[in-house]
Amino acid sequence: MDKFVWAAALGLALSGCTEIPTSVLVQITAVEVPRPDHLRVMVFADQGRVVDARVPDCRGEGDCSLELPNDLVLYPSQSDGTLRLLVRAKTTQETVGEGVAVVTLHTERQVRVSVILRPGLLKDSDGDGVPDEIDNCPAIPNPEQRECAGDAGVADGPRVDGAGLVDTAPGDIPTQDSTPELDTGPKDSSPKPDASMDMIPAPDSSPPSPCAQGSVALTYNANMVVCQGGASYDQCGAGQMCNMATGWSLCTANQFRNRGGAAKPAPMEAWLASCVRDGNGAVAPMQDVCSSCTVVMGVSQTVSWECTGGPLWTTAERYVGVLTYSLCRHLGVDDANNAAYWRPARVVHQLNAAVCCN
Repeated sequence: MDKFVWAAALGLALSGCTEIPTSVLVQITAVEVPRPDHLRVMVFADQGRVVDARVPDCRGEGDCSLELPNDLVLYPSQSDGTLRLLVRAKTTQETVGEGVAVVTLHTERQVRVSVILRPGLLKDSDGDGVPDEIDNCPAIPNPEQRECAGDAGVADGPRVDGAGLVDTAPGDIPTQDSTPELDTGPKDSSPKPDASMDMIPAPDSSPPSPCAQGSVALTYNANMVVCQGGASYDQCGAGQMCNMATGWSLCTANQFRNRGGAAKPAPMEAWLASCVRDGNGAVAPMQDVCSSCTVVMGVSQTVSWECTGGPLWTTAERYVGVLTYSLCRHLGVDDANNAAYWRPARVVHQLNAAVCCN
């Protein structure tokens, strides 16, 4: 298999060079990611974004095909320090996978780093397009990744969220005057009552958590959240993550669609109480978990389509559940009424996240 070597904007002359240039060998692999047309490679250094390029970029000339796994060689202008890498697998219509890595440079040496592309988008809490794993300021949008100013800092500028809406960066947050106040008045030397004698603990007015395990990782609205963390479960056990004692349970297909799942991509995969094969042929998403979480083989059926058209996944397994996803899919039956940000999944798949509703 041919390897591509990308060495654009190097500022280096490789011919006649007798020393080993400082470089990074990026080994790119993909796990369950549809074959991309190209990759978008972004590299961030301490000063911010230093590379944003399409690979390969043949501009319509020659063979533009991309095979994975593959290797990419970067020749940075700096000879030391740390680089953060973001690689997106893209088709002509959408991003189908992402992977990140952090690498420390060594002068006049080539270092290796692995980037594993996984389906959909990685978690990006501030919506600036840089996944939390490599975001130098994950709570404040800064797509250019310039120096993070801390919690009271400002973002790099306007950003576009996943729905195509422009969201302006937050303004400066005023800080309190940290100069201590000096009490120059007379000191009261009279004894003070022991306040602890009269203190009565205030009742805990905070609402109970929707999560029996982990914590809320994503909020769609007041009645639907994603609980993540703790143990991992197949679909049959995923409801244990929801706080059933206070009225929360695993969301059904209709609840998920009606409460935001048809409009909002999910940055993580989380179980739903829905099934598109439950022992027989493919059906529209059901309103409960599959009746069995075992692998039983039957006749092959297509259970997933792109919302823009085209079948995606055919399986012979007779029990197929549903989980959240970053891309829109028709499930069970190719019908626009079955469209949402979800995908089919083997019921034995282990996840530490669940969508909980009350």
